Amino acid sequence: MHPHTITQPQELKFWSRVNKTETCWLWTGRLNPDGYGEFYVGPKRSKRAHKISYQMSRGPVPKGLNVLHKCDVRNCVNPSHLFLGTQAANMRDMVLKGRSLSGDRHPMRLHPERRARGADNGAHTRPERRPRGDRQGLRKHPEARAYGARNGQHTHPECRARGERNGAAKLNAALVLEIRRRFEAGDVSQRQLALEYGLTPMCVLRVIHRRTWQHI
Repeated sequence: MHPHTITQPQELKFWSRVNKTETCWLWTGRLNPDGYGEFYVGPKRSKRAHKISYQMSRGPVPKGLNVLHKCDVRNCVNPSHLFLGTQAANMRDMVLKGRSLSGDRHPMRLHPERRARGADNGAHTRPERRPRGDRQGLRKHPEARAYGARNGQHTHPECRARGERNGAAKLNAALVLEIRRRFEAGDVSQRQLALEYGLTPMCVLRVIHRRTWQHI
């Protein structure tokens, strides 16, 4: 038997710590700092309670997938409220539902007094720990730097996020072609195009002269 398989006594102990309401089944045992339930499955080894609930009701969790909540209640272990998804899907869901710690909800805004500034910054309080000169990473191990053809952009060009795949892209393929067509027609300047499309003149220049969006 796998050392971390849930035994029948453990299963009985697990469900004894669950408060089944009409909607969510709330874990009443130990919670981790993030608010998720935890259950010990072996000496000094714990697993998240909702993951154990999923495994007991539906089977093993495939590698690379997480057990996510439909109800957004972190200590809920109701199997009908759980589903499988990737970490990326979990992050997208968090942002869409406004649960990400951004803007005024970010800890640095909620607790600005915790930010180490000025003389309290680690670079000042522990200057001996700061790598300088020959202790700097790329100076200490220059062979680790990827030069020229060894650079990832050359060895795996297909992995480079181009065009609309780039998270910082302000345009799409259709707009790029439209900007180039209008400029080539000669009836509008680069500055006018920049104003119309909400771009900087330099951005428009790079698009027109194919310094960016070269693949189109």
